[in-house]
Amino acid sequence: MLFQEIQNRIAGCLDEGNVDRFIHDCLSNPLPISHWGLWTLCSLVKHRERQEFVLAYVRFKLDGDPIAIATAGAFGHPPIERHGLVPGDTNWVYDFHGSGCCLTNRISGECIDVDFFDDTADWFDEYFYTSYLDSLKQLEIWEQRVIELHPSVETVLIAFDELRNAGLLEKHPDTHVVRLSFETDEFLSLLESIEGSLPSNHQFSKFAAVLGDWELWKSLSLVESLLKEVENAAVFNRLEREKMLLNSFANDNRQRLALEAIFEIESRHQDELLNSALELPHSGTVSTALDIIISSKESTWCPEVLKLLNRTNPDGDPPQPHIWLKCLEYLCQHFDNRDVLTKKLRKTSRHSIAEAGVLALEYLPDEALCLFRRALRSEIPHNRIISSSVLALIDKAWAHNELLDLLKSSDDQSLTSECRAAIRELPHPELQKIVEEWEIKNPHEPETGDWITMQEVFLRGAQERIKWEMVAWHDRILPLRGIVPPEPSQKWWKFK
Repeated sequence: MLFQEIQNRIAGCLDEGNVDRFIHDCLSNPLPISHWGLWTLCSLVKHRERQEFVLAYVRFKLDGDPIAIATAGAFGHPPIERHGLVPGDTNWVYDFHGSGCCLTNRISGECIDVDFFDDTADWFDEYFYTSYLDSLKQLEIWEQRVIELHPSVETVLIAFDELRNAGLLEKHPDTHVVRLSFETDEFLSLLESIEGSLPSNHQFSKFAAVLGDWELWKSLSLVESLLKEVENAAVFNRLEREKMLLNSFANDNRQRLALEAIFEIESRHQDELLNSALELPHSGTVSTALDIIISSKESTWCPEVLKLLNRTNPDGDPPQPHIWLKCLEYLCQHFDNRDVLTKKLRKTSRHSIAEAGVLALEYLPDEALCLFRRALRSEIPHNRIISSSVLALIDKAWAHNELLDLLKSSDDQSLTSECRAAIRELPHPELQKIVEEWEIKNPHEPETGDWITMQEVFLRGAQERIKWEMVAWHDRILPLRGIVPPEPSQKWWKFK
């Protein structure tokens, strides 16, 4: 079986013997899995042990029953607070959610999240695993190399597919999660032996050779006799990955991730693929293409991005509003025709008014007040939440006036809930007093009973949502606080 072959090869790293012959054998008889996949496999074997740690804490420190949680979800949680410090080990915070539990280390930030589907911790959720990688500040060798090979982190999911296709991961019959298809005790023991051999590069370079990671091998080994063969093998690996990624993109198989991964290996086809992505129907792949273009800081893509913008409706179905904003963000940075951009900004009337206001404040300040005023009065809560949070973060007289003008013009509880919550976050008692007076004049009787309306839910949650958005927008808004947008000369911005 394949996993047995991999185990035997890794065990060979620990044997003394002729290094040249060992490397030659690895070159002439490579494993049928890419080193991107094999490093991910090693990381998952280690991560299963971490998930066992979560299971043990759920059972023995939090009095949880994984079967009850798997069967009943939130109704199967133990009779304790849903979130808190782990009794007896306050370095860890627990958080029960749905069918699982997340443990977060208060010191390191390490975040291990597990959903239960039986009485084990065997099942890996792709999102939880990538979130774990994102949470790490100190890396073990397995995760360090996985992240080096997948700099965007999310592209590691391509390795999940490779391992599943090779039979090393098996999918749950009813959901998307996967687990290792073999007993891991011996494999884990071998990995721990490799860890124990560090910091010596001798065995670790042999391990890199077993996995076919020839780029890593070259950085570790002093052996020069096989250098040409190793360089050829490294080029072959990269070309094979490029071929696989191009095929995935063409067949719409993890297309968005294939595009990201093509840039990670600096493929000669990356611009060609990027251009193809911009011509696709609106999708996550198009959004990813725009993210890549924006991060490149190159101005050469203006014609293609403008073409995409022209066929994108800011008030259309998702992800069109997001793509529209991304196009405008790039063009505001690199496109000279301000009149075209102004006309495009004015086209939004529903989904993206608040974000458009921030973009205007950054690049087209003459348009900012119109957009913020429309966002504050929008029937869509998303617009009101973001615009109120942004104006609170700006915390200047003009921003205060926009928030207060809404209170003066409306007695609607829902329409003003985010505005009032934003003012309460400001360190200005005189402004908070105005909110208190408004609420005395316009009293609200909270709904009672077992069921409440969504309107009541939004009213009760306004303060927390504003706090969360202020944290989310803080770094972007801070450099903009010195900008004072002028009063618009034309009132094109009638409230909608």
